[in-house]
Amino acid sequence: MQPLSTLTRRQLLQRLAVASPVVLAPSLLSACQHDEDPKPTFSGSVIIIGAGAAGLYAGQLLAERGLTVTILEASDAIGGRIKPLEGWGTPFPLELGAEEVHGNNSHWYRAAQQFGGAFKADNTTDYQRIRLDVVPEAQANQDPDVAEVRSFVAWLDEANPATVPDVSVNQLAAQRGVLDTSNLLDALLGNEYGTDNQSLGARGVAEGSQAWTAGEGNYSLASTPLLQVLRSLCPQAVDKVQLSTPVVAINYRDGGVRVADARGQIYQADRCLITTSVGVLRSGNIEFTPALPQVKQDALRLIGFGPGMKILLRFSSRFWPADLGSLYIPGAVPEFWSPSTGQDGGPYVLTAFVHGTEAASLSAMGADAVDYVVGQLFGSFPGANPRGLLVSSHIEDWGKNPYIRGTYSYPLPGGTGARNGLAAPVAGKLFFAGEATHTGGHFGTVHGAVETAERAVAEILRS
Repeated sequence: MQPLSTLTRRQLLQRLAVASPVVLAPSLLSACQHDEDPKPTFSGSVIIIGAGAAGLYAGQLLAERGLTVTILEASDAIGGRIKPLEGWGTPFPLELGAEEVHGNNSHWYRAAQQFGGAFKADNTTDYQRIRLDVVPEAQANQDPDVAEVRSFVAWLDEANPATVPDVSVNQLAAQRGVLDTSNLLDALLGNEYGTDNQSLGARGVAEGSQAWTAGEGNYSLASTPLLQVLRSLCPQAVDKVQLSTPVVAINYRDGGVRVADARGQIYQADRCLITTSVGVLRSGNIEFTPALPQVKQDALRLIGFGPGMKILLRFSSRFWPADLGSLYIPGAVPEFWSPSTGQDGGPYVLTAFVHGTEAASLSAMGADAVDYVVGQLFGSFPGANPRGLLVSSHIEDWGKNPYIRGTYSYPLPGGTGARNGLAAPVAGKLFFAGEATHTGGHFGTVHGAVETAERAVAEILRS
């Protein structure tokens, strides 16, 4: 994880589209291989569960090696938590899941460069409400309470994990006398990590920060949805996906692996790569025979994963500052931002981003959550009537998605080492990938999911 001077966690969630497959350039192909050849001995067949970033990229690497690959995807579309909003006709992509490329030192960053066109120029400013006024970040930071919160966040980002108590961020902030009067601490930590500070493990934050190696900066594509990058990166894998095929059982007791879908169809292979989310694995919707080892079950319990959503709001005119990046104001939504910043003449869009207990409360409201969230904007911009300017909205409630059941994983108190348990192969036949299995600090990111695909493929080839 990057220092918070360059990364807060929209800055660690925001993150692929639909174009003709592109032949992968040799330079990118070589960049996507491990520095050391895994000296493969395996050359059989593989079933991959899930067609998100990890599943597709693993499928691509295996197909390039000449292996027989089948990818089973429960939903009716590829991409997993990479999903564009279509039908709004904006000249810029609207992302319902992954939105930014985090860091400039990853295979995913290089793929976005090659297949995604130009990145947006970042000329934005973050704003925060201080008492009755919405002011630029530099001015907000002069407030003593705000300065204290940001100092705490910066300290945790740089701290030696061994010196950080293994408690929640809320508990640690209380121990250190940090007073958060404006929900800024939750916006910068809990919400950005995929939860709230009551659940987020402080030591896990420090561990992830110290392990971050993906480089600097955050990058949004100017006109290409991220799904298009994924399609272009994995053209052979896309052709091997079977959609609308929820897996309900995996039997690895005898030779090979037998996978059953919800219609009773049986698929057989020598190996199985599982890339489903923590939420799906924890739900019990997939029955394993034999049951997964206790270390795997413990890992699922010790890795956080829960409700989260984006609510996109389209307005007939802009009532926020023209250079708005993120907006922090009191209320249920810790952070808003404007994907339309820099678009003269509109369309005018704000994204509300919320996790944890507040996301669960908004989810329970259904469609009424839109009016509730728009109401949070009242009073911050004198003279503006956000409800009167609202043209359309879209709620992407990831917690209600039965094939994902949340947004992305986060560290819990007591969870040190759990990702190693989740990532470990079982019986030389079951392998695991996906952002939650990243053991080097890149959990919660697309590039982390891609990196776990590389690791899992190397394990399969050596099996």
